[in-house]
Amino acid sequence: MHRIIPFLLTGCLITTTVHAQQENEIKTLLRILPDVINTDRPAEKCGTPAALTLLSRPDSIQPDDRMRIEQVVSRPALSESYVSNSGIFRIHYDLTGRHAIDSSATMITGIPDIAVVAAQAADHAYALLIDSLGFVPHVSDDGADGPEYDIYLLDLGAQFYGWTIPDDPTGASGGSYYSQVENDFAGSFATQGLDAVRVTVAHEYFHAVQFAYANKLDDIFFYEMSSVWFEEKAYPEINDYLAYLSDLFNQPDQSLFSQIYASNIWLKYRLSGTDGSPLRVMWEEFRDNSAATVIRLETERAGLPLAGALAEFYSWCLFTGERAVPGMYFDDARFFPQLRPLQTIDVMTDTLFQGKVRSMAANYLVLKTDATRSFAAQYVRGDAENMRLAGVSENLDGSLGDYFIQRESEQYFLPVQENEGVVNLILANANEENSDAFKRWLYDLDVRLLEDNPDRQGIQAVYPNPLLTSAGSVVSIPFSLPEQGRTSLSILDETGRVVLDVSLGERPGGRNRPFAWDGRDENGERVASGIYLVVLRMDNGFQDVAKIAVIGR
Repeated sequence: MHRIIPFLLTGCLITTTVHAQQENEIKTLLRILPDVINTDRPAEKCGTPAALTLLSRPDSIQPDDRMRIEQVVSRPALSESYVSNSGIFRIHYDLTGRHAIDSSATMITGIPDIAVVAAQAADHAYALLIDSLGFVPHVSDDGADGPEYDIYLLDLGAQFYGWTIPDDPTGASGGSYYSQVENDFAGSFATQGLDAVRVTVAHEYFHAVQFAYANKLDDIFFYEMSSVWFEEKAYPEINDYLAYLSDLFNQPDQSLFSQIYASNIWLKYRLSGTDGSPLRVMWEEFRDNSAATVIRLETERAGLPLAGALAEFYSWCLFTGERAVPGMYFDDARFFPQLRPLQTIDVMTDTLFQGKVRSMAANYLVLKTDATRSFAAQYVRGDAENMRLAGVSENLDGSLGDYFIQRESEQYFLPVQENEGVVNLILANANEENSDAFKRWLYDLDVRLLEDNPDRQGIQAVYPNPLLTSAGSVVSIPFSLPEQGRTSLSILDETGRVVLDVSLGERPGGRNRPFAWDGRDENGERVASGIYLVVLRMDNGFQDVAKIAVIGR
């Protein structure tokens, strides 16, 4: 008998989440004015979202505040400058007054170290982005403050690392930009000193490059996701990005796209093993598509549906902290937080979970279950195309086994010999956030504890039986083999006609992962209601037969 456990989440759209964050950052802009600086407040990573929001929606800000903030985000007049070795960048700074930088350390005579390091970081970013990855360069500003790209070192009141701002207040695509960067990084920054200069210059210059492709405020997460990924690529030893992961790992049930800095690890996952050039292709496509679309296109080019990629991503996120596996999944994973489950539940009998999961997010469940029985879970109601179930077994010592991702017509199955009493389930929803089908967020998850007969070889108890094809269910056909060998499975109707014949290839002896059948024949058509025979065969002559009842519409 099933017990039913409901748990419900409320949904939200990305535009609501990001705009709320932008409003908070606009309030932070007010705090960098000289008369209200608050250095006790933790620094924001990047002020670009706030600056663009202000410039695109000036009527949303009180007139007096708008005038004061516009002074902050406009090009400042600084007395000194230094041109980078490439001749592409000019670093502006002051030696006196509010924006004075530390001039006591000079690796180049007469030039403060912070200006030299900023110039070196800008040249390094250009070489990686333009020369190596093939991005288009920033748009020329037609000689404003010199022919170079301008970076201003300013006292931002320990409120932001920096920001990148358009010369055209409307922020029209194709216009020129310049960057402002904190001038000492003392106080509440996760990374301080010259290392903070390096990652910030790389981060902000990539913004200038991004705006040469498009300016889409509603997709600002894609800009920040990409820039945080790039600063880590440019300076992998600094690891500033680690400071922004806690929200994602504490709330994996919130949209990945709402975690605008932490979401960089999506790109770390997707671009792992590449030189990063697939990101350039995504930015080229972004000119004419939404960020959600280009993210989906990238996974499909790699032969992986977005739903499968999302489930795999959150599976990677399980192997962090004390669970990190050296040389696998995320590099630096040992420094990551560990995922916080939505629920931890004792499951000692068949259970039907009813709930919903947000778009581009995952419900992470820890099930403590009967270790003397095999475990199986599958969607019995949900969006099969855009939702995926991933399962990871956990040993009693806290170590994790391999993860398994359900395809559209499969279940997650854990044989008794691998079940040590804890199962981690990840239910991922890859529907785009502007989907008008709220029902696609809903799901029923059928969890079953199977009675195993270790002495029986052949087909074990199939489930569910009968198979209700009208509900979109699939039947799981577990089996145990007497020895390793080539194996096949056929499904026959009551007349003996073969409706499906599948080669299972070389299979190991003992209990195998179940075969899943969705009630369709080899032409993809649903079979009629009736009794069907399942025939398991091996090349060595072994054979076994079981019955399945199918009930259609």
